[in-house]
Amino acid sequence: MKRLLLLLGMIGLVGCAAGAPQPKPEDFPLHAHDQIFLLDYRIDRHPDRVEAVGLITSRSTTTFRFAAVNLYGVTAEDRVVSRGSYVVNGTWGGPVSFTVRLTPDGKEATYKLQVGNYSLGLGM
Repeated sequence: MKRLLLLLGMIGLVGCAAGAPQPKPEDFPLHAHDQIFLLDYRIDRHPDRVEAVGLITSRSTTTFRFAAVNLYGVTAEDRVVSRGSYVVNGTWGGPVSFTVRLTPDGKEATYKLQVGNYSLGLGM
């Protein structure tokens, strides 16, 4: 019986342990307004991929169900040569974190982040 109580106590302590703090918009160097959304993010370049890591927040008073965040690799001539997409679940409100990845082809001069399809209202 004592072992069971000890085990339950340990499970309770683990459940109460705080996770890593949620990032804040001011933690990111890049900021953009796209449609009804605020994007706060950074671009991370790795040898085999490029990632946009950040937060998306609705400027609307209505919660969004989902939003597709798209990352484009663009040449100096403004031609898209690579792309990645990530669908964010916004059902719970507040800033929602995202990471969008793409595989660069080597011709990119810059990277652009945009919101594609989205839906407003509470999710089911």
